[in-house]
Amino acid sequence: MSKRKAKPEAKTSSYRKQLEPALWGIAAGLGTIIAVLTVMAVALSVGDIPQILVEPMVIAAVAMGGFSAGFISAKMVNSKGFFWAMLCGAVLFAMIMTVGLAVIHEGFGGIAFIKLFAILLFSAIGGIVGTNSRYSGR
Repeated sequence: MSKRKAKPEAKTSSYRKQLEPALWGIAAGLGTIIAVLTVMAVALSVGDIPQILVEPMVIAAVAMGGFSAGFISAKMVNSKGFFWAMLCGAVLFAMIMTVGLAVIHEGFGGIAFIKLFAILLFSAIGGIVGTNSRYSGR
């Protein structure tokens, strides 16, 4: 009776396993940004909010999205959360800038640096909080 050699595991599953936290974090960040911007758009249309507050509201929405992206990705990885959070923040920023360039024809101006700083800062904070918080699953 001959023994068969075990087949080596496919490398695609290991890549998928490594990228899954980043993909979920990016999806959570985009979902948060869309939800916050929707609430802010309703507030702008209903309320008497000055036009000068639109840009700070967008920066706040991007910061909240960065935090949720960093938190979710770090929570899933449970180690190296800072790295994964910063990766998610950088990808979110790249996506936001790509959409801004394609749809609004907005260039990479001074406000883009503020958005970059806010999204990276809050995604890093979310990654640190996500890594250091305990798992509360029941």
